[in-house]
Amino acid sequence: MLNLDVKQEGTSATVMMEGMLDTSSAPSFKEALSKIPDSITSITLDMEKLRYTSSAGLRVILELQNRMDKSGGQLTFMHVGEMIREVFDDTGMTEFLTIV
Repeated sequence: MLNLDVKQEGTSATVMMEGMLDTSSAPSFKEALSKIPDSITSITLDMEKLRYTSSAGLRVILELQNRMDKSGGQLTFMHVGEMIREVFDDTGMTEFLTIV
């Protein structure tokens, strides 16, 4: 199960993630991200309470990164736990993701 809390302020949005991003929750994650308007130029994914991500979750993250790249926006990841960081490292995603 994945809980999301999306907060928008001006041209920025923060998505608080809690739980597990897997095959069953990736579609709802994708849907929530699709509701963020194109006028948002900066999205932060706060992963402090995210315990797990599968390849399905990584695909949605890559789609969001591509969306932000195409629009000239910025995607930032914060509070990335050790397990999630290892997944990003192992898949080579740390090469192009902005993790603070």
